Amino acid sequence: MDSSHPYLQFRLPNNAPFELRPSPGKGWGAFATRPIKKGDIILKESVLFLIDVPLDMPVTSLVEPDITRAIAKLHRRQKQLFEAVRKSHKKGYVPTIVETSLNNCLVVTGPSGSPCRGVFLLQSRFNHSCVANSKVPMPDGTVLTRVATKDIAADEETTNCYLSLEGMTRQYRHGLLGFVCDCAACELGTPFQQASEMRRQLIRGLQFLLFGVDNAARVFGSRAPVLTDTKLKRAAEKCEIPIASRVVYELLIIVLGEYDGLTDTLVGELAEAAMSHMVTWFKTPGNAKIGKLAMAQKTWTEKLAVALGIFGRRDAADDSVNLQLRKSRGIQ
Repeated sequence: MDSSHPYLQFRLPNNAPFELRPSPGKGWGAFATRPIKKGDIILKESVLFLIDVPLDMPVTSLVEPDITRAIAKLHRRQKQLFEAVRKSHKKGYVPTIVETSLNNCLVVTGPSGSPCRGVFLLQSRFNHSCVANSKVPMPDGTVLTRVATKDIAADEETTNCYLSLEGMTRQYRHGLLGFVCDCAACELGTPFQQASEMRRQLIRGLQFLLFGVDNAARVFGSRAPVLTDTKLKRAAEKCEIPIASRVVYELLIIVLGEYDGLTDTLVGELAEAAMSHMVTWFKTPGNAKIGKLAMAQKTWTEKLAVALGIFGRRDAADDSVNLQLRKSRGIQ
């Protein structure tokens, strides 16, 4: 280990369950210093400063004066650590303050209550994995808490998924990330990676059926369609999918995510609430009964197995629900 590396200037919180050290092929990363149980808090950190522009607005050199002013307000020690991050690259390359800020930011809730970017010196030290073992839940303010989504062994690297990549296969994920990932879902030739590719391609298709948009094609341009059934494709684009089918599609995504290591406890809790609400849309008694019975099952696979009993069935509420969905999505 390079004893002069800038990251050694960081002071981790007392009793932090990780340390910063070199990660083969990834620069530096965060490694567990003791076993970490699923659900344990790994790191709680306050934002260094905000980049208070809307998330859908690109951050360019135009915001450099704002970032410069934000840095000027930092304490001396904070400024030194920000500079340490800037100068941590090999080969003498020193990025601009805008590049450094963008490369070390996470989503927070800004002063206006809307999501914006916040710069974090420690939260941004966790390397990417498409099957990460930690995450920061939905932000509520400018203090972010990282929790373990799986049991993490001592000396295991603690990772974070940088983007929403559930419905993206390896090629698309690497295109979005801008680098080659070597996680279990990306390491070519393994049984898990091959199964993961099929699962994520299926998730991509299911997301299209639910939302009428192929995110991979939208980002990377027109390629082979994810769905070749023209009738079903039109129904998805026009928001005409029956409620019962939507329930099955959502449950299938969750089950596939479990096999791929994506449906963690936090995702499961959100999905449980969303799906329990979704089955209240039914107006046809038989559908409503099976929908509630499905959600009463203990596991996601069991919920899916029950819900398959109404797959494709029409419901008295289909037209009204789809009308509301079309309005919310701006579909005529």
